[in-house]
Amino acid sequence: MQSLASRYVHNYLKFKSRRHAVGGLSLEAQRQRLEDFAQRFRMPKNVAVEKVQMDSVPCEWLRVPGSRENCVLLYLHGGAYCAGSLNTHRRFVADLALEFAMDALLVDYRLAPELPFPAALDDAMTVYARLRQERPDADIIVAGDSAGGGLSLALLLRLKSENGPMPGMALLLGPWVDLVCENESYRTVGDKEVMLDQARLKRNARMYAGEETLTNPLISPIYADLSGLPPVLIQTGTYDFLSGEAQMVAEQLEEAGGKVVLEVWPKMIHSWQFLNRLLPEARRAIRSLRDFIRDNLLNIHSSDR
Repeated sequence: MQSLASRYVHNYLKFKSRRHAVGGLSLEAQRQRLEDFAQRFRMPKNVAVEKVQMDSVPCEWLRVPGSRENCVLLYLHGGAYCAGSLNTHRRFVADLALEFAMDALLVDYRLAPELPFPAALDDAMTVYARLRQERPDADIIVAGDSAGGGLSLALLLRLKSENGPMPGMALLLGPWVDLVCENESYRTVGDKEVMLDQARLKRNARMYAGEETLTNPLISPIYADLSGLPPVLIQTGTYDFLSGEAQMVAEQLEEAGGKVVLEVWPKMIHSWQFLNRLLPEARRAIRSLRDFIRDNLLNIHSSDR
């Protein structure tokens, strides 16, 4: 059953989204909206923030007390490839790091339209390779929300194509994996969607793709061969335009012989996990991520014996 808090948030965001319906939001407004939203939540006091350069890519370590010595969360933020930053995702990733009891590395990859594909993917590859060098024995969990979820999957595909060492698993939160933006779920979700706008997503998709086709598998991983990937957990909500493509990519992963867990949360909006300070459903979703990590780490290390 949908919590009262979730119902209130949905109704509030629905009212807010109607205010932006006429004319839509400019790119500058999209970026500022994410930055402003991030200011509403305080960082947990027991997480240390350390700014670093992973080769040429600015990142932040979010270090938690009692973190696992050989386990790292590598996080790629959302924002439709054109927005989002260390500021917008620091608090959420800090909460994940605390819940998972592991340090997290948050990546400030380059954004479109100033720097379109493959800049973001190149940055993700650079950071992953450097992290492998610095922590060769660590179990790396790659995670991301929305565009960051799609970028996480593209990272796995690029690693596979280059025969690179894979991370232990991937967590995809409402992943944007089809930048054509014509899935049937845009119609079926309809006005239940309060976070995303189809026309704006299409504009951002074209800005990110640049001169490349939108069906390039490293831009839209739903068009890729998804065999040979590590275990993947996908979370999506029935009030999310991207729910249809999330379910399709889960089916394709399963058909390709991969281990995939798909969680479809009733009446949850896009990226509801970010509201873990407000919504019980978000806290339960994060605990489910934690349990998936625990179970797969047990499987990885039991198979090594």
